[in-house]
Amino acid sequence: MAAPVIPISSDSSAESVGSHVPRVILFGAIPAIIHVMAAPTILIFVEENLGDPIDIRVDIIHPDPIPAVAFPIAVVEELTAISFRVDIAEAEIASLRAKITTTKAIEKITHNREIQVRNKTEQQLVAVQE
Repeated sequence: MAAPVIPISSDSSAESVGSHVPRVILFGAIPAIIHVMAAPTILIFVEENLGDPIDIRVDIIHPDPIPAVAFPIAVVEELTAISFRVDIAEAEIASLRAKITTTKAIEKITHNREIQVRNKTEQQLVAVQE
């Protein structure tokens, strides 16, 4: 059977402001299991003095990950090599795109020159035939 859920909120009272210890204040008379992230499960029974708040202080320790453990050197080296190859491939793609653009421009200029030469040749032919 699931334990009843009690809504909780962080305490922002004057005595806890500036404190590094998080606080949770519960009101009520319901036995409940409270799950706090990064802390052990706490079983709380509230049976006496229903109007008094229950102050629970929990030290939460967040260990810093060690880079050598989180990412072994071999993985870091492989990621660096892959990143380098991606950079080279992107540079090659940019170079090929520039070559394609240049080739298209040359083809357009050549086509325009061919049309000009054809028109000039036709004009000369018409002038000779007259």
